[in-house]
Amino acid sequence: ARDAAAKELGKSHACREGEGATLTISTDGTVVQVAGIFAGLRDAGIEPTEFSQKVATLDDAFLKIIGGSREDQ
Repeated sequence: ARDAAAKELGKSHACREGEGATLTISTDGTVVQVAGIFAGLRDAGIEPTEFSQKVATLDDAFLKIIGGSREDQ
């Protein structure tokens, strides 16, 4: 199901994490975009079992600008 979801949401910057069923999706955080993601999953017959939201920190923004990651620290 994760691969089907990644294919459906590829346009939404979906990336798979590890071998589990985790799928991370980057969004602009708007209700319209998040609702569209869930509608796309529903239309593809995929029902998420869990949802969580992570808000970027200033550190995340800085590391993105300089091209680093938390693992590089």
